[in-house]
Amino acid sequence: MNEFKSWLEQSPHYAKLIYIYGDRIFIARDGVFDNLTIQLAYEAFQHQQNVNIGLIPTLIEQNNQLIKINYEQNAQINELLIQLSEDDPEPKTVHKNLDD
Repeated sequence: MNEFKSWLEQSPHYAKLIYIYGDRIFIARDGVFDNLTIQLAYEAFQHQQNVNIGLIPTLIEQNNQLIKINYEQNAQINELLIQLSEDDPEPKTVHKNLDD
């Protein structure tokens, strides 16, 4: 509940809620807020937290796949660079005029 309270206190709507409900805004009994508006916001907050936590394994798997793809592409680039250097024993320098 503390994380929710902190989140709500940072909301641009918090001042309006305090104006309307006063200090009674966070009164709770048995884990349920007395104020239905705050209870509904708390339930939505909990749901969003659970959704975010549920996405973590998927995001980790996607990240691991991208790392693997990046590793494979780097290996291919290195192979091509080796082939280029073997095909042309004298490296040529390309001169570019940066002002063009």
